[in-house]
Amino acid sequence: MADFSYSVNSDASEVTFAGSLNETATEQLKELAGKLKGNCTFNFRGVVHVNSVGVLAWLRFISGVIKNRKVSFEDCTPEVVSNINMIPDFAGKAEIKSVFRQYHCLACEKSSQIHIKRKDFPAADGVMANTATPVCPKCGGTVETDELDAEFFSFLQAS
Repeated sequence: MADFSYSVNSDASEVTFAGSLNETATEQLKELAGKLKGNCTFNFRGVVHVNSVGVLAWLRFISGVIKNRKVSFEDCTPEVVSNINMIPDFAGKAEIKSVFRQYHCLACEKSSQIHIKRKDFPAADGVMANTATPVCPKCGGTVETDELDAEFFSFLQAS
């Protein structure tokens, strides 16, 4: 992992990750695990890549962290969501509070990530809570995504 920031108050830990979750993450995550206090919030806004060695390091880390504490994930990038969907233990019992989803604008042809909060995740019937179609943040045009809602949000079936 390129780097991460870390803060602790008297009863909780907040960690913001940035860069790649890769072979360099093993020692950093071991060190971080020993510093965490209370409930943990992990923010993945800056994660741009996750490889198989990083996944293994993360699985070792999260399995120890989730014991006897509440854990939540915020601002999960598409790379993180993909791993949560493929590897159920990636999130453990963490509550996923928000994600970024990749969209492509039909008007200006730019790609962008749109932030989606838990309250706007699809319901059990697969219908998105916020029925407004996302628009391109650059030009206001119509956007689309490559995957179905059910595929992107498949992690909800496990929670």
